[in-house]
Amino acid sequence: MNLHEKVNHQYSVVEMYNSINDTTELFVSELESLLEEFKNGERDSIAVVNEMKEVVEQLYAGEYEKETLYKVIKSIGEVNSDN
Repeated sequence: MNLHEKVNHQYSVVEMYNSINDTTELFVSELESLLEEFKNGERDSIAVVNEMKEVVEQLYAGEYEKETLYKVIKSIGEVNSDN
């Protein structure tokens, strides 16, 4: 892989990482909305807890993906510095 291809690859991985960060912000916002719905009496606690559980599971999956992408970004950077 030439340097241009490596840079493009690293850039695409960084874009994926940033996309997950954006998604994380949406999930946090969703959790806040669910909490407000509960506080306002719009939803019962069981329904809110079940939905929050699903959102938190998605957050954990996103964090795992971010950690994996971070390792990829780091390894690409190390390969680039070796050349």
